Amino acid sequence: MKKTFKFILPKVALFEEEKHPFLPQLPDAKRNLYEDTSIQLVEEFIDYRQVILYRVQAHVTKDCIIQLKTNKPDFHLIYTKKAADDIIIQKHGTKNEIVLPHEHSTFTYIPRSKFGIHLRPGYYLVYGLLIDIGLVRDIIYHHGHFLSELKNARKRDKASLYQTVSWPIRDLTNYQLNRIETIFFNYSKQNEAKVIEQTYLLFDIAETKQFGLYEKLSEGEVLAKKARKIIYDIVNQGFQEVNISQIAFLLGVSDAHLARCHKRYYKQTLLQYRDEILLPLAKDRLLSTYTIGEVANFCGFRYVSGFSDYFEKRIGVYPSEYIKLHQNPGNDKNQ
Repeated sequence: MKKTFKFILPKVALFEEEKHPFLPQLPDAKRNLYEDTSIQLVEEFIDYRQVILYRVQAHVTKDCIIQLKTNKPDFHLIYTKKAADDIIIQKHGTKNEIVLPHEHSTFTYIPRSKFGIHLRPGYYLVYGLLIDIGLVRDIIYHHGHFLSELKNARKRDKASLYQTVSWPIRDLTNYQLNRIETIFFNYSKQNEAKVIEQTYLLFDIAETKQFGLYEKLSEGEVLAKKARKIIYDIVNQGFQEVNISQIAFLLGVSDAHLARCHKRYYKQTLLQYRDEILLPLAKDRLLSTYTIGEVANFCGFRYVSGFSDYFEKRIGVYPSEYIKLHQNPGNDKNQ
């Protein structure tokens, strides 16, 4: 298995002046040194065919964004052992980002793309495991386990399965991390099966801690929730149209992608959600107090006729009829 990510930084043979005492070199790891005006970075990794183990150290002298390129989609388990501040990994050209809180860890699906890693001044120490999803076998992982789901998911659905969510993981996994550093970075062919076993164990610990303490959210679900919040605010603040294209633009996605995400998690369209909150507001509160024209204006309709047609299509009567029926609720029974 080849390492499928690389830092876009000037590579050096040695640092002219080491600005921070970096940890001693790991025994059998490949080692790369990078240096730029604001950062010195040490990358070490070892390849066990189906698993890549890596350790990254960085000393940052001023706020910077370093570039990362991935050659293929991968699944990582990442441990931020030391960090001056949160590490923010943002996908180029989008608002999509992965946040690695200092002294916390996460597992994350990282697509093939280019990223900017935002770092503040200080020292960083990060351990990572990169797993070949093709290694996952049903005989090892039961149906429904997240690694099995990831492997079997269609390409477009992989990113929606698991987003980055941080959780405290350092207390119960220091032993495993120390074992990786002291044993598995000393390469031995006999270690290959043990490394895979250790990696599965760490993913199991991560999953248990993650979903025992936090709600399991996918990127798509977060997107859908944000869209619903915007629609709710528009409807309740009033005097503007619920424009799905505009909402998608604000969230940095296409109309179609936003619609799919919302339908997947809420089993209704965005306009159906709008109706769910707009119609009770119009019926039960506004029409009992204001004119139809004022209600239409509040609900974001330019023309009264547009609001009347909208209302009739969903309620079965026009607003004028609805008002008459509810001002004199016995009228229809006496006819």
